[in-house]
Amino acid sequence: IITMNHNSENKSHELSPVCPDVQVHESSQLLENQVVIEQQQQQQQQHEKKRKKKSRGNRQLQPQLTNDVIVQTKHENEEEAEVFDIDCQIEPLFPLDDITKNKTDQMNMNKRKRETKVTTTAEDTMLVKSFSQASISQPTTKKKCRSSKQQHSNAETKPNHTLKNNSDKTWKDLPDYLTVPDDVFKRNLLNQVTGDQTIISQWLEDHSILQYAWKYASLTNQISYLKMAENFMEFYTSTAMEEINWLSVAPKTMMTENNMNWIYCKTEKNIHQRRMSIQRQLHVVTSKLDEHLQQRPPVLLTRKEPTTIDINMSILSVAILAFVHKGQQRLRDRFQEREAALKLDVKDARLVQSFYKLNPTEEQIRSAKVIWQACIDEQKAKEEVSILKQRLSTQRLSPSYGLLDHSIDNLERILAQPGFQQDKRAYFNSSRQKLITQYKYQMMTLTIQATEDLKSLDEIADNEFQTIRSKTTACLGDHYTSASDEHAKEFFHLIKTRLYEFRSAPLSHKLMARAKHENQLVLSIQRKLKKANAIIRRTDKSKIFYICSSEEFEQKAIDYMKKTGAYQQITNAINPLGNIRHLITNLLDNLKEKKSITNEQWKNMLPNLRNCELPHLYFIPKVHKINVPLRPIMSFKGSSAINISKFLNDLLAPIHLRVARKTTYISGTDLIRQLENYRNSSRLQSTTLFIIFDVTDLYTMIPRDGALDALARFLNKYSNNRKIGNLSIDTILRLSRMVLDTNYFAYNAKYYKQIRGGAMGSPFTMVLANIYMLDWEQKLIEDQESDKELYGRYIDDVFMTTNLSRADIIKRLDEANNKDPNIKITYTVQSAVDFLDVAIENKDQKLITSVFHKPAAESCVLPFSSDHPRYTHRNTIYCGLLRAVRFCSDVYHFDHERFNFELTLIMSGYPLSFINLHFKRFFEANKAMNVWKHIDDNTYQQLHRKLLYQSTRN
Repeated sequence: IITMNHNSENKSHELSPVCPDVQVHESSQLLENQVVIEQQQQQQQQHEKKRKKKSRGNRQLQPQLTNDVIVQTKHENEEEAEVFDIDCQIEPLFPLDDITKNKTDQMNMNKRKRETKVTTTAEDTMLVKSFSQASISQPTTKKKCRSSKQQHSNAETKPNHTLKNNSDKTWKDLPDYLTVPDDVFKRNLLNQVTGDQTIISQWLEDHSILQYAWKYASLTNQISYLKMAENFMEFYTSTAMEEINWLSVAPKTMMTENNMNWIYCKTEKNIHQRRMSIQRQLHVVTSKLDEHLQQRPPVLLTRKEPTTIDINMSILSVAILAFVHKGQQRLRDRFQEREAALKLDVKDARLVQSFYKLNPTEEQIRSAKVIWQACIDEQKAKEEVSILKQRLSTQRLSPSYGLLDHSIDNLERILAQPGFQQDKRAYFNSSRQKLITQYKYQMMTLTIQATEDLKSLDEIADNEFQTIRSKTTACLGDHYTSASDEHAKEFFHLIKTRLYEFRSAPLSHKLMARAKHENQLVLSIQRKLKKANAIIRRTDKSKIFYICSSEEFEQKAIDYMKKTGAYQQITNAINPLGNIRHLITNLLDNLKEKKSITNEQWKNMLPNLRNCELPHLYFIPKVHKINVPLRPIMSFKGSSAINISKFLNDLLAPIHLRVARKTTYISGTDLIRQLENYRNSSRLQSTTLFIIFDVTDLYTMIPRDGALDALARFLNKYSNNRKIGNLSIDTILRLSRMVLDTNYFAYNAKYYKQIRGGAMGSPFTMVLANIYMLDWEQKLIEDQESDKELYGRYIDDVFMTTNLSRADIIKRLDEANNKDPNIKITYTVQSAVDFLDVAIENKDQKLITSVFHKPAAESCVLPFSSDHPRYTHRNTIYCGLLRAVRFCSDVYHFDHERFNFELTLIMSGYPLSFINLHFKRFFEANKAMNVWKHIDDNTYQQLHRKLLYQSTRN
């Protein structure tokens, strides 16, 4: 696998991107060109340092500088300083392309203010040829003080940039070889003339002809660049069309997930648009050039003789073409580099495409991504070493080393004091510079060694893996599990793969900052909790956190375990996981041998050895109840019996729901439908009472033997030939007993066994509790049916209606409460009750229902700023209004709920315009705008009945 690192450093002298679809690739040749350009910049800066510093003495005694002297001096400096360089930076021409590079304008200084100090570029920190003798401090431009008179005279006599100022307003976007002063441009152009340069030199003496030639060169440069861009797009189309078609239908994350450096056009449409854009620009520039050539320059009248010289356009054209061709040499090299880089990118894309055509597994995809990332990291490390070695060979330092010149000590300040002799000061200063230079050299050498000795991804992952493997092997040995079987080998292979993934996928800067902030926040909370000896827990049926003393919480947990008597501690302190897994495996093997279960059922119920673990118990506080009792939750996800528990739940839950559907409330909408039918049948009287009760600790209090007996009666009653599907009743009971007998868990570093009820967290526990409750509630159901009253249950909560007296109904409830010592109920008998999320009231034989919000419930919905698709927020509004219409029996309760829901949306960040828009759509879709605008009860009643009986998933 060959991958190239396309990320290159942005140098001040490098070419800005020629096309937004292309990226510069680093190469050794570029490094050499970089060094040459850096040396030329250093020579120019050393030349500027040689300029004499202006006097800061008495200005009246200084000789007055005339305009002639200023002009003469400026011309001399420019002739010495301006040197034509064929490797100067070439910048694209069109501002419309994403290729322009703006240059900073020079700042006009006010009177008696110093010019802005010119800071050196990132590459101007340089080691001189002798490491032992030279200073490596960065050169800085001397400050200059210019008077307004000098500035004015210079502005009047400065003729050098008139070509660019007058000819083209976009001259700042031109390459450097076209932005040089006029005399340098003329000299460079003459150098491209073969033969006698006298004639063309005479032509260029005239300013209008010089301006004509410059505009000619500028347009020729643009045409040449556009043709190269067009050729590159043709090369791109012919080379990568197959990859373009593949990427146009591939997922957007394909490139980032597989480390593909594909920055080009990704569809044929993009390519066509790009080529058409280039052709349009080329047509415009060609038209401009034709117009310019038709504007033939005027016949030149020589100054010495009253004769005319006719300009030979063929000579001028040849010179300009040669001039532009030489100036664009680096541009052509860059296009060639991009073509070579494109070929490598196409190879990478073909590799990824071929890999995915093989339909690899998720594990193989992860491994391939790790390998590709490792190749990229290796190339980056090699590139860094190459750059550092090149800097050493050219005696150039990284800009960051310039900070060491003045940050190591305060010796400069000491040497500046007048107490030192000149010779001593020079000695100390020289010694200091030698030490700093040697230190910088040693630091760069050490950096190269550290980079080359950097451990590879394989070595780091192997070291971490060996540590984890040794600890895991020791743990498996303590529990009599071999580390050499197939399951252990698969586990260790997965661990090693995950380590590679974590090492090869660094966090982004934003996520890293967030992770650090959250880590500090968590550590701060932990310190405060430890200092206060407190704990923090999430709560039941709410989104708040509960904080209390550790001793208080632990005491509540102990009291609950003692009160229920459902838990027994294992005193031998041996992990029962291995024994549980052995018992389950033997039972399933035995059932399979007797053909009581199929081979597929056997596979589905076997323990998952890869993630098998002992369940653990934890408690969450119920803050919505008095004294904040605790709810026990057992984490059953990795239990050995989880697969059997899921199988039994999937087998029995549909049968129970079908049998108990008439006496089961599945939602608040279902409850309201039955209540309105109850009212419409004239059974709702002014004396009608509503009863609600809940079973205390249902899951942990049902007796194990009693629950299995109830299950046996249920199976005998609703089975077909004593079978449920292909399983006999005896097989189902054996599987059920196994689930109950293997309810072992860990709590506070101790092992326990649940000896009563079922584990909250086991799927089978709910269906077993429902079947036990169905058996227990049969007497109540028969009494309610005889009285033509409602009875319905939702897990451990029951709702009933009655027209009996309060004393009679309480007597009936007490009889049910004393029927089974394991089932204890807490009941309420009122004319107004709250059940599920519905508030119910009988007000003078009028049924009133509305939405009930529990005191612990928070007024919030899905935040508008969440990353969910926008239709999710629209559905949030629709479902909230639908729930309000179904639950509220009259328009006034609905309007109150609508107002509260609107406030909730606003608090959750929903814009008012968004809320109003979708409120309006809801009422318009249901033809009920009068409900929203005029609170019309008649229209609302029609809307309520329509939506209440509308089909729903519930």
